[in-house]
Amino acid sequence: MNTAALVGTFVGAFVGIVIVAIILKLTKTDKSNKCKYDERQQLVRGKGYQYGFFSMMAVCVVSIMLHIGEVPLKIEESVIYFVIILVGVGVYASYCILQDSYFALNENKKTVLILFGAVGVMNLFIGIEKIMDGQMVENGVVGYDCINFLCGILFLVIFIMLLVKNAVDKREDD
Repeated sequence: MNTAALVGTFVGAFVGIVIVAIILKLTKTDKSNKCKYDERQQLVRGKGYQYGFFSMMAVCVVSIMLHIGEVPLKIEESVIYFVIILVGVGVYASYCILQDSYFALNENKKTVLILFGAVGVMNLFIGIEKIMDGQMVENGVVGYDCINFLCGILFLVIFIMLLVKNAVDKREDD
């Protein structure tokens, strides 16, 4: 990775952190910046973190075994690490959604849904643009330019899960 790409990555991460801080403020129904969960939600979220962690460990073990076995992967190491993180986040989010513990008590569900959908679509379009420009795969190796595409897929999967869960809950209430 060249210096410009490294600087761009750090700037992107910093901007991402600032955007997350703003989103945390915008999604609250009260003046708090913190998410408020009841005891049941906290227990479920702890279990979700546990499942996410063990999922990441499993993917790490597979990655290590492939490396030890010298199985040639046409993927940059940074992408493999990022996929490991995405698996953990996906497992955690899925578990919490299915157990009704994803949203905080003081969180505006509609705003979160809109933001997840928007972030997912935006990242997916950036990823598709990189595919069309031939930036995602260089010399037969999937590079870090696929990260937007992968993030877009994860955000859209979470968005769809939230929509489906909401529809199922409404149907059960009726």
